[in-house]
Amino acid sequence: MAHAAYFENLAPRMASHYLRSRRKNKIRQGFLRIVCSKWYWVVPALSCAENPLRENKMKSGIKLRGKESACLAAVPTGRRRARGMLVTFEGSDGAGKSTQIRRLQARLEKLGRRVMVTREPGGTALGERVRHLLKFDPAGRDMRDETELLLFSASRAQLVREKILPALARGEVVLCDRFVDSTTVYQGFARGLDAGFVERLNRFVTAGRLPDLTVVLDLDAAAGLARAKARTKKTDRMEAQRRSFYEKVRRGFKRLAKAEPRRIKVVSATGTEEEVGARVWKLAAKKMGIVGIS
Repeated sequence: MAHAAYFENLAPRMASHYLRSRRKNKIRQGFLRIVCSKWYWVVPALSCAENPLRENKMKSGIKLRGKESACLAAVPTGRRRARGMLVTFEGSDGAGKSTQIRRLQARLEKLGRRVMVTREPGGTALGERVRHLLKFDPAGRDMRDETELLLFSASRAQLVREKILPALARGEVVLCDRFVDSTTVYQGFARGLDAGFVERLNRFVTAGRLPDLTVVLDLDAAAGLARAKARTKKTDRMEAQRRSFYEKVRRGFKRLAKAEPRRIKVVSATGTEEEVGARVWKLAAKKMGIVGIS
């Protein structure tokens, strides 16, 4: 009972002390779950030079002993590793997603950021097999819309858990050529599958991890198809869709951007690679807090 009373009194005092420190230092951080004996506590992981929760032997007067002190000592101090960030590129085929991803990767790596580039469908050994089935395998010629939805989702589920989440945990920037918004637009909006089911499936497949920034490269459907056909002699199953389908896709991305304006940004894909790249960099730099570099 005494042990329980101790923690009941400790929790509000720790929370109060942290909130004062947060206001003072303007800290915005996540939480670190630590274990104290049989009690589970969520203690803020602070990035200030000294952790105010243990600075100067707890100025608030709280004295910690034994396991409680050891657990509190696990709260990290000093500079924190850069937070991982997921940036996805969307848009119709031929809009230049791969080109702009390479340009952004080069700029970020020049600044010392660790970058992982991946794509959908694919990105893993299993995902690449699914990609071939979806795009090139003759067996997929008569694929039903529901089958297409589930195959794209299977590839994404593997990619998220095998590649994306571990990279984010390491503090890397992940640049992904297509992600969950493609499924919402292609299979949900353009194919006309049940929007509610698609949304629930997307949430399950991604473990609830949405991109921090989604760049939609916007281009006229006819121009995009012409670009896509010019870059390769082998047209895949998705690129073989009618122009009306890609006009739906374009409208779908614009509608999605209006629904989520803070996350999804529409960028004109017309102009030179450099001009489009400058627009993309402006958005990415702002989201990542990179200043003074244009």
